[in-house]
Amino acid sequence: LVLLPETDLEAGRVTAERIREAVEREVYIFKGNELPVTITLGVSTFNTGMDISGCINEADKAMYQGKQRGKNCVVSAKNKRSKKTRLKKACSDG
Repeated sequence: LVLLPETDLEAGRVTAERIREAVEREVYIFKGNELPVTITLGVSTFNTGMDISGCINEADKAMYQGKQRGKNCVVSAKNKRSKKTRLKKACSDG
């Protein structure tokens, strides 16, 4: 969980993408073997009328949507007071 105060959805997505790329670029060695590591991240914004649990839930749903789409990506949750979540950005395979 990463909190970015005073950050809109797009800036949060850009930050998450930088984190995803850094993890993917890093070389991880375990017992002498190089292991490829990737992550999938969900991004949400905290809006008036929602509680922190709702915000985390939307980011979590976005992350699982990314895993279903192929992993190794960032998915943004477009949140509204109706709590209907629209997800955007396709994920790459891998």
